Amino acid sequence: MKLNPTQIHNLKNLITFYEEIPDEKWCQGTYENFMGQKCALGHAGVQSSSTDIKNLPIALNLIDIMQTYLKTENSNENFNVVLLEIASTNDNGKGKPKNNIVNFLRGILEKQNL
Repeated sequence: MKLNPTQIHNLKNLITFYEEIPDEKWCQGTYENFMGQKCALGHAGVQSSSTDIKNLPIALNLIDIMQTYLKTENSNENFNVVLLEIASTNDNGKGKPKNNIVNFLRGILEKQNL
């Protein structure tokens, strides 16, 4: 689905944000592990699926972009679907979590035909 100009701007910022996080600060399977490593959502400030994200701008932008991209409406049920999609992208087992999420976000950007 097409993103609006603000979402495209936010998407570019998200890509830069995640690219700047060192590889050794990433993990899979949890928001944050005992070594302080985090997944994509953890780096955005999310600590659990019940985290209130209204004061977490990175998480808000990520969720907004994913809801638009996945063509879901803003609801609690769809919020959990979006969280699962982000987590499964981070944890897909086909590469490093950082690369997985950055490549996924770049793919969304490429599909915008800029």
